[in-house]
Amino acid sequence: MSMKFKEELRSYPPIILKHFMDPKHIGSFTKPTFTLVTSNKGCNDMIKSYILCDSTTLSIKIKVFGCAITIATASMVAELLQNKPFYEILKLPTTTFKKELIKGIKGIPADRLKCIEAACEMYNLIREELKNFQK
Repeated sequence: MSMKFKEELRSYPPIILKHFMDPKHIGSFTKPTFTLVTSNKGCNDMIKSYILCDSTTLSIKIKVFGCAITIATASMVAELLQNKPFYEILKLPTTTFKKELIKGIKGIPADRLKCIEAACEMYNLIREELKNFQK
């Protein structure tokens, strides 16, 4: 690890460091119900989400390519959604989710807030797919 990278990591809140160093739900499913790809257009970070649905809940696996914040927030979203009933996911609008995520990662440098966009888009796309899945 470069010295600059180590210094940057020290400026992140503990929740970011926790999920960056040990991201949750990494991998894929052999036959997912649906697969989604989101990216942060500004930096090319990418999250690929594999969603497996039963009749009322979902399981999630992710593959993430990006910075510490993108990896951490994708892991946080996956952790939040894992085994959640559809109705709980659908009742939390993306705008509210984003505000809650920002509150939860309070302390990241302001110029790095853009790094959460791929995770917020991931949440939004999953919500949209769940709406279609339930029809």
